[in-house]
Amino acid sequence: MGAWKGDILQMKKVISAVLLAFCISFAGCNGGDGASLNSGEADSSVSPESPTDGSIGSSDERNRENYRDNLPDNLDFGGAEYRVLCREDDDYNCEFIAEEIGEVVNDALYRRQMSVENRLNAKIVPVKTMGGWNEQGIFLSAIRNSINSGSDDFDIIASYAYYTTPLALDGNFVNLAKFPHIDYEKPWWPDSITANLEIANKAHFITGEYTLTLLRGINCIFFNKTIAQDFAIPNLYQLVLDGEWIFDKYSEIAKSVSKDLNGDGIYDKEDLYGHLSLSFDVYLSAFQLPLSETESGGTLKLAVYNEKFVSAYDKLHAFWNDRASYPMKLFDDTDWVWGKQIFTNDQALFNGGFLKWSEVFRDMASDYGILPYPKYDKSQDGYYTHPHNDHSLLCVPVTADPEKYAVIGAVTEALAAEGYRTVTPAYFEVALKNKYNRDEESSQMLDILVAGSTLTPGTLYSGSLNGINQLLNQIHGGTSDITSYYEKNLGAFEKAFANFNEKFLQLD
Repeated sequence: MGAWKGDILQMKKVISAVLLAFCISFAGCNGGDGASLNSGEADSSVSPESPTDGSIGSSDERNRENYRDNLPDNLDFGGAEYRVLCREDDDYNCEFIAEEIGEVVNDALYRRQMSVENRLNAKIVPVKTMGGWNEQGIFLSAIRNSINSGSDDFDIIASYAYYTTPLALDGNFVNLAKFPHIDYEKPWWPDSITANLEIANKAHFITGEYTLTLLRGINCIFFNKTIAQDFAIPNLYQLVLDGEWIFDKYSEIAKSVSKDLNGDGIYDKEDLYGHLSLSFDVYLSAFQLPLSETESGGTLKLAVYNEKFVSAYDKLHAFWNDRASYPMKLFDDTDWVWGKQIFTNDQALFNGGFLKWSEVFRDMASDYGILPYPKYDKSQDGYYTHPHNDHSLLCVPVTADPEKYAVIGAVTEALAAEGYRTVTPAYFEVALKNKYNRDEESSQMLDILVAGSTLTPGTLYSGSLNGINQLLNQIHGGTSDITSYYEKNLGAFEKAFANFNEKFLQLD
């Protein structure tokens, strides 16, 4: 797999130039901890700060629709089954649909499955089990029990990313580096994921446009247009396009809005807020703060602590503790539902969330817009984000029949390719940009978000790295001195990295 890293990055530069901003390949937007494993620097073929010429839906849409995969035309698997263990929860069921219901995205997923089955003469059999945030024990037990018993229960797994990656260290999954028929040079396998899922020339996971979870989970900021108008907030879209959307400006605007509406001197659920959010880990991407570096042998080295990280933490901590701008800490930090209610009730200007929340906000009375997270400062080259860690990762259990590898690889490739051609456009163009969204400028912001979405080894494998990606979230726990906290936990982080590298080197 290591041999194709440089080739992929070069190929994606060409692809990106052709497909322009309409590409969920995330090419050229990889910062942080080694987005390009060859150079550790971002590929600049597409700037996330300024959308390229031609909006999504023109020639780009036609290019995407007609972009061919390299699967042989004569593949015929004689009705062989492709059994995929996947999540059945409504919020995560983004791979397979039982029937058409006249809804654009649902029907695109269904037609994708039928198209691939007919093309390859294979039968796709979803094996669904509970796998949401609260049911991870159920899903992971299904994986472990099957593999430990040596049962050939499913051919491939589409699982909650954060909780699944640690299972690789126990040798549960097949190395997909040279798996048949999967073409990592294609844009449906994003650079920032294929490259960063590879550790020591081994890749036990892949993901891309096989699943909508990668798009629906992108972190973004929603803003309430009614409040923005009432407080004469400057044109936020223009701030983004001018490169002026930085954290200090964001904080200044948020603080100017918060207000004790009922005059009782206490900020509670009846008042007005400048900003709502329950997570800070997105700022690792937004501010381009690396968690790790990739060493020459492909292993990971701890690299999070530096002057910029401390400065960023201090900024975020001050913002969080300013009662006028961020008193959400008075509520249940896990109650995301209440945060969304405050926003839809015109009690918050900004709300940090995920693109899929637009599917809820579409029914609110006030207009809303979508923005990328702000940059650390004006010197940063663009706007960056990442999807929430509940997106699906694909892996093949070691119990899968090697004689079916060709079927598994071909169907996986065909589903991802067809997702790229039809499902992503259905969601992004028809659903997000038209059905859920309310202005043309937000559509332009979506282009920036998709172009700047990236994943890094430190975030992808954080479950095995002592939760290193949760460092910024220590703000929730009242940690004011991140240096002391880091020094206290440094030994645990170093031990986790050493154990991770040792185990990965021993894997096939």
